[in-house]
Amino acid sequence: MPPPPTLPAYVQWAKQQTMEHLRASKHGKTPNKHLLIVMGNDAGDLDSAASAMGLSYLLAHDAKLRAKYHLGDDANVVPLLQTPRDDLEDRSENVLVYDMLGISREDILCIDDLGVSIHHSTYLSPEQNVSLGLVDHPLLTPAWGGAKEDPHERQVDVIVDHHEEQGAHLDAKLRIIRSPSNDPVGSTASLVSNLFHDSGNTPPHALADLLLSAIVLDTKNVVMLPKGKASAVDLAAYKFLLPHSSFKTATSAASFVSEAQERLSNLANAAGVVYDTSTHATKHETTAVWSKLLRQVKANVAHLDTHGLLARDMKIADVHTSQGKVRFGISSVPLSLSAWLSGAYRQHAKPHDTTDAAVEQEWRRCWVTMHAWMQERGLDIAVVLPSFKEMHNGKLKSRRDFAMLYAAPQGGKAFADVLAELEAWGKPGSLAPSATFLDLRPWRGQRLIRGERERVHGLGADGQVQIPTAAPIYGTVLRQGNTNANRKVVQPALVRILKYIL
Repeated sequence: MPPPPTLPAYVQWAKQQTMEHLRASKHGKTPNKHLLIVMGNDAGDLDSAASAMGLSYLLAHDAKLRAKYHLGDDANVVPLLQTPRDDLEDRSENVLVYDMLGISREDILCIDDLGVSIHHSTYLSPEQNVSLGLVDHPLLTPAWGGAKEDPHERQVDVIVDHHEEQGAHLDAKLRIIRSPSNDPVGSTASLVSNLFHDSGNTPPHALADLLLSAIVLDTKNVVMLPKGKASAVDLAAYKFLLPHSSFKTATSAASFVSEAQERLSNLANAAGVVYDTSTHATKHETTAVWSKLLRQVKANVAHLDTHGLLARDMKIADVHTSQGKVRFGISSVPLSLSAWLSGAYRQHAKPHDTTDAAVEQEWRRCWVTMHAWMQERGLDIAVVLPSFKEMHNGKLKSRRDFAMLYAAPQGGKAFADVLAELEAWGKPGSLAPSATFLDLRPWRGQRLIRGERERVHGLGADGQVQIPTAAPIYGTVLRQGNTNANRKVVQPALVRILKYIL
């Protein structure tokens, strides 16, 4: 059965083909038809989901393109989201887009639908005629075995990504990596869109909307470098997709956004929220309101507790050091720590002034929850990157914080050394003197306690977290002065530092 032409029908078909392939393998039959699973990253953001669906759709429908990259003349190409089905609702911006495009969430292939151990199962191996594609990440995640996975167990044939080059899976047949350090691209969906253009293909209407939504969300409606994240690649993709989308005219765009606003009331985080869709855009006007609306929906995380906030946008990586494997997770959270600790975000309120006793209890609860989270996910290090805006001298300013909990080898000494290298990162004499400077400073919260701004609680003088644990763990919370240094900057920095220290 050939893949259907419409995106919703294709997504449904892809899940069916995958489950039939796995059923055959489980019954001891090696499927005749090759299965190429194109997966997004483990954070599961809109760019990741759109890129997985977009690239798999393109390769599934264009036999000549598959032949060009030796991906199989008669292959089924399917998208996979590395998000458990029950967690799909955590990303309300994704859910809104799926609903607008007629994609049933039940039809999306999620990681737990596979029903096998993705790390060790032979059902996902080349022996069972399965290979893998990666979008929005440059190497297999630890759940799949990571960069050191045996090629006889996992075969990576495709990589399309805009993160730092990791030197992994160098034999992938289609391999496009645009590293932010030397060739930045705002969205992986832009790279996928340009593959459509370069191969002479036109995405169907719903797929054009999906890819365009990811691009305008990630680039804040194509704000160009250096002020924004968009590059010439993103702009070219935007211009290519626009005529095929719901945003080709002001009238069609207004109709699309109007319907989206009606659907907002069905989202898990919709209660008590008023979205501001006013805009004074002078460029890319037809997508300006949609970009702003998506960003607001994404930033509204009132429906999530601390566990949900940590899980919603997290990536896990393994670092192989002389001390053995160190696993860390980095969670991006669109909140200030003060709003998070106080729970004010759940009432859509600003953090209010508080007392020493209240803040001590809040910080203790936070450290306990983060430590439990580390144990649940098997992490040696947990990093949280809160980002938010606050008023300063009458202007709304972007802010970033940096929090880390450390339970890796060599304890307090290694923690202190790692922290010192992070603070020096990008400075002359550091491990990476030409890298992006993080500008880490002492943390001060938004709340006042006895007339002074809140400070970190629950840490000893050496950074040891003051909660009962089987072995000492260490923590820090800092203000990050460079608000442009996101996870794409912090993660490779931490990898290099851990390899150096440990």
